[in-house]
Amino acid sequence: MATTNHLEAKASKERYAGFSRDLDLFVDLDLSTLALPWEQFAANFQDIRFEFSWIPEEVFNAGQAAFLRNLLSHEDKLFRRPETIKMWRAAALANIRHCLNNLSTGDVGARQCP
Repeated sequence: MATTNHLEAKASKERYAGFSRDLDLFVDLDLSTLALPWEQFAANFQDIRFEFSWIPEEVFNAGQAAFLRNLLSHEDKLFRRPETIKMWRAAALANIRHCLNNLSTGDVGARQCP
């Protein structure tokens, strides 16, 4: 359930000592693919596109752009733990911006943008 809203996910209760920190790591790991090298990021997006190939291209692209814009608008909350912020935040934000730029210009060909 935490991955349905990465930015707002929080533990409803501390089930064991450190549970909230573990949840933070889990959510950060789920978003870690945003920080992949661009070629892998784009390939991952193409895989997601294939999975949802029944959705018209313009509808899919609009949905993905909205999702990415939401992440970008909360960039200070993108990752939660200090070590994941340090390792992944800059690369993830660069990929998100690159992808949004490609989506806005219609340049969403193979390996150009998720």
